[in-house]
Amino acid sequence: MSMLKPKLECELHEDVLPWLMNQKNAFTDDQSDARNVTSQLIEDGILSRKKKHAATIQARADRIKQAEKDLAMAGVHQQQRRKERAQARETRAKEQAKTKMRDEIRKMLIDKAQVVNPAASSELLDIHGCYEKGGKPFTGSLGGQLQQMYYVVNAILKVFPDESELVDYFAKVAEDPKQESIKNPRNPRELLLENFFIPFLVTKIKELQCEYL
Repeated sequence: MSMLKPKLECELHEDVLPWLMNQKNAFTDDQSDARNVTSQLIEDGILSRKKKHAATIQARADRIKQAEKDLAMAGVHQQQRRKERAQARETRAKEQAKTKMRDEIRKMLIDKAQVVNPAASSELLDIHGCYEKGGKPFTGSLGGQLQQMYYVVNAILKVFPDESELVDYFAKVAEDPKQESIKNPRNPRELLLENFFIPFLVTKIKELQCEYL
């Protein structure tokens, strides 16, 4: 006991208050532990199971959705396969028709044809001979004489695909459009220019002396 404080007050501060604080702290710790245990029970016993159940439901929904998608895609793939088979059948039918037509052309026209030498000894007509009666001999060609002219024009365009052969011509036209050197074509490509080709074509058609023209 202190010399300056009563005995009761000393015991209160030295013994009772520390014990009371310890009891208070122990009670607070018990309350915290109780809350923690309760939270853990709720988390483990309810929320975690709820999450697992929700995940199971979601997985089942995903499986159902994927199954529906697979079923729909199976229908699409089936339609695509049917379309591809139909296209393949159509292609085969076209190829068979072409083969049959080529065989008929060879049988009816090519195999019955005769070599004419010289070619200028008979008239050049369309492959059907313009259906002329009387058995007049002729040389048949697809499109007749006009088609042969087309082949010539097409060959010129293939040999001279660009307009490099026309550079000098246009330069001379720009210099003097009335000069004598540009009144007639100087190469096959210039012949296909409109101012040269149309007169040339008209003249050649007149010279053909072909009755069906």
